[in-house]
Amino acid sequence: MDSRDIAYELDLIGGNLHWNDTLYTTYGYPRTEPADTLEWWVDHIHPDDAMLLNQAMDKLDDPHATNWTVGYRFRKADNTYVKVYDSATVLRGAEGQPIRLIGLISPVS
Repeated sequence: MDSRDIAYELDLIGGNLHWNDTLYTTYGYPRTEPADTLEWWVDHIHPDDAMLLNQAMDKLDDPHATNWTVGYRFRKADNTYVKVYDSATVLRGAEGQPIRLIGLISPVS
């Protein structure tokens, strides 16, 4: 894990999101930023990349998928964007439905 990587855990049922300190220390967000929802995360993805994210989210419907990946541009606190690669493990419930993503957002050099 690179010091610029953002680790996160996303509850797909409740939409709650938890980030590691990199979101604040490297990407410039104040700790008071209300960054704990799926909506906040989606709002910080470049509008031109929204379709990429939607297509990637659709792949979660495959009950056999255990990994999830997508590339997009993520907005930093200073309103600039950085290209990132998002890779997560998909945790599923008893019925095979996706319930949680545990992932890492890494800058693309």
